[in-house]
Amino acid sequence: MPTSEDESNDNSLHGGRTNPGGRPPVCGQESLSDEKTIGHHSESQQAYIDDMELVDLGARYEITGTLGEGGMGSVVIATDRRLLRQVAIKRIVADLADSARTVERFIDEARSIAAMGSHPNVLQVFDYGRSKDGPFIVMEYVDGGSLLDLCKLGPLNLEKAISLFT
Repeated sequence: MPTSEDESNDNSLHGGRTNPGGRPPVCGQESLSDEKTIGHHSESQQAYIDDMELVDLGARYEITGTLGEGGMGSVVIATDRRLLRQVAIKRIVADLADSARTVERFIDEARSIAAMGSHPNVLQVFDYGRSKDGPFIVMEYVDGGSLLDLCKLGPLNLEKAISLFT
């Protein structure tokens, strides 16, 4: 059981675990962290991972800091050396990067967000791929902190909550 100090330093749900307490998945759905996903994939799934072009992120982006970390991955802030702009790069943690199923879900996430087009409440996706550290999504960087940061300051008044969630 984490201490209150551990909880205050952890920005992910359930202390960085996607399946708290080892409870079985709800309604028979498989968790991203069960045996069928991590490390137990078929040769065709391994081929999917191996067929993705390996990209050198360091050649194009200069990583300048970490925006957040959780049980499934991390988001870093970087400077795009070609376009001279800040971007956010989302990456899967190393243990999950070997799972073709997880990689497929990650890439589906990038494609789904990109398909939404330009919307003021949705980050734009600029690119996705696989580096030596695993899959990544390059997204628009928006300064201003997270909802978690805002909630740590205290309860939101009704006007602010409505503004944020609409």
